[in-house]
Amino acid sequence: MKDSDGFLGIKKLQTTAYHPPCNGLVVRSHQILEDIISHFVQDNQRDWDTRVPYALLDTTHSSTGKTAYFLLYRQVVELPFDDILTTLRQDCSVDDNYATKLRLWLNVAFDRVQSQLNLSAESQEVSYQLRDKFYLQDPIPHSGVSKNFAKRWKGPCRIIGRRGEVSFEVQHLFDARYQQWVHTNQMKPY
Repeated sequence: MKDSDGFLGIKKLQTTAYHPPCNGLVVRSHQILEDIISHFVQDNQRDWDTRVPYALLDTTHSSTGKTAYFLLYRQVVELPFDDILTTLRQDCSVDDNYATKLRLWLNVAFDRVQSQLNLSAESQEVSYQLRDKFYLQDPIPHSGVSKNFAKRWKGPCRIIGRRGEVSFEVQHLFDARYQQWVHTNQMKPY
């Protein structure tokens, strides 16, 4: 397994349950899968496991704008009723250069996806400076307040100190006595 991880450029991270943001992408992808599968399962919900491959392959990714199936095979997923709707098919066995063309196309697709992901990451990147104002995440609702209706952000707050790239000392603007150190993933621009 380690050999294939190295070959594919996969870096395994050890995480704990006490730091959920580390597994944020996995949690988000699971949420997306749940949403998709919920539209296709039967009322008894006993066939959900048969829907997972379809949900994984035929869902458009928000960052790439393409489905996994399209990126792998350069075509849209064929459903059973597609035979009725269309009779034209590309016969791969006739084209001797199909493998070469596919490899070239996959390289182009990979480059496009990589540039799209870089743009997506740049648009989400926020840099904070001293004295910047922001909202602070408040994950625990106050007693007597429903979690669904609780305010998830409090503030505004101001940065008064910095430790590294992602850790800041902050002060609440409405209560100057209240200061704490926070991580950037708990901050939202003002």
